[in-house]
Amino acid sequence: MTAYGAVNSLRNTLENITRCPRFSLVGGSKKTIDVVHKELKPWEEVLQRLDKTSPSKSRKKANALDGRIKEAFWRFEDSLESLLTQQILSNFESLPETIFIDLQSLQNDVDSLIHTLDDMKEEYIYEVENMAEDEPISSVIGFHGTNSKMIGLSDQFERVKSDLINTPDTWNHVHALYGTAGVGKTTLAMKIYEDPEIQSMYECRAWVTVGRVPQPNREISGGIRAQLYGVTQGDDGVYYLMRERLDGKNCLIVLDDVWENFRFYSIPIVRRGCSSILLTGRHRKMMQACENLDHWYEVRLLNEEDVSELCKEDVKLPTQDEKRKK
Repeated sequence: MTAYGAVNSLRNTLENITRCPRFSLVGGSKKTIDVVHKELKPWEEVLQRLDKTSPSKSRKKANALDGRIKEAFWRFEDSLESLLTQQILSNFESLPETIFIDLQSLQNDVDSLIHTLDDMKEEYIYEVENMAEDEPISSVIGFHGTNSKMIGLSDQFERVKSDLINTPDTWNHVHALYGTAGVGKTTLAMKIYEDPEIQSMYECRAWVTVGRVPQPNREISGGIRAQLYGVTQGDDGVYYLMRERLDGKNCLIVLDDVWENFRFYSIPIVRRGCSSILLTGRHRKMMQACENLDHWYEVRLLNEEDVSELCKEDVKLPTQDEKRKK
């Protein structure tokens, strides 16, 4: 998750606290939340500046700052959730209708967050506006799995999966996932790619992480064909001889992290089958410019149901059996 994702995560946590009907904020707790909310607002615009820069620019320093900013938001959110959990657990035995939440002890954490962010804001803006040209970065050919757990977005997962499974049996279909950095586009695409029903329908699959400065199309095309045909990457003559392996089969090609400077034309021909291409990228306009685009999906920020699911993952209250053993 990038700093932008951390900002949205913290905002969702704050809104979840204020909207929960069983929580009653006492003392200066509402003021504490309002102060942090006010601090978050300008950072959304600041962190979006990076998306507006040329993909050929070097992001090393900006990304390092992004990581420090993200850690600052995470530290505060960890402190907030830890305090919240303590106060919920202290009321767990009696299960009252209203749980009183006192966040005044977070004042030092709030002051530390604001001070840290103020120190980095001008530096971050300067680095983004003065980035040098980057050296070419190779695309990554092949799928390397994921250890990420997808929290929320189950409705979007089911929609994309359904569209891919119900794709008409014709040659070429393009689907696109777009959204802000850190929102979960790649994780969602990975879950689709690894889904058993998707694997059953698409016997041949290929994955390429394109990146900001991609390899030449010839190399990317070769890597895709090698994955689809089940051979190591070689010359075009080998691919031509192996093409019959795709006859009558369905193919899924994922092009992850696509930028506006990427143009891909060479899709393997499938006879009596279909090819579905799933793109991920940050900008809808770029996706809409793709030929034969059937569906595009905006990967949204976590909603209240997703946040609740995340809370259940992070905060596991003791079961009745566990309480009896204590």
